Amino acid sequence: MRATLDAYTELKDGRFTYEIYAESGSGLIRSKVLKTALETEQKAQTRESRDEAALSHANYEFAAMSVEADRQLRLQIRPRRRHVMLIDGSLAIDAGSLDLLTVEGELSKRPSFWTRRVHITREYQRLAGVHVPVAMRSRADSFSVALLSWPQAARMSRPRGVRTGEA
Repeated sequence: MRATLDAYTELKDGRFTYEIYAESGSGLIRSKVLKTALETEQKAQTRESRDEAALSHANYEFAAMSVEADRQLRLQIRPRRRHVMLIDGSLAIDAGSLDLLTVEGELSKRPSFWTRRVHITREYQRLAGVHVPVAMRSRADSFSVALLSWPQAARMSRPRGVRTGEA
């Protein structure tokens, strides 16, 4: 089973919105995997949800750190509880600026009955002096393999016409 879903997304004034402009393939995967992922991201933008998912000592145990050849620090993170927004994996940090570069790993809790293991990669950059998320990719095992991808431009808004989800 395969499905695709294209959507414009925007984060403005702390509110995540999306508009689906094209979709095809399995209705089951579109509704239970792709649309559920968008809805979960939308729900995650409340203050309470942001606090529950923050990279903080309240949510994570920060474990072993290693130095990589490309001047990056790699820090292992383990969630203190199972939650659909917490990741069991690692952070990459620029050794010079200490800017967060990536968060990568498996979700500690499945977002849906229809999904199994979900691997997330979030990328960050400093643009115009502001540290912002620039891309989010996820790979989810469901009835078949689903690939969900939300590349993001600065200001967390998606350029029109760029594919946002494929399964």
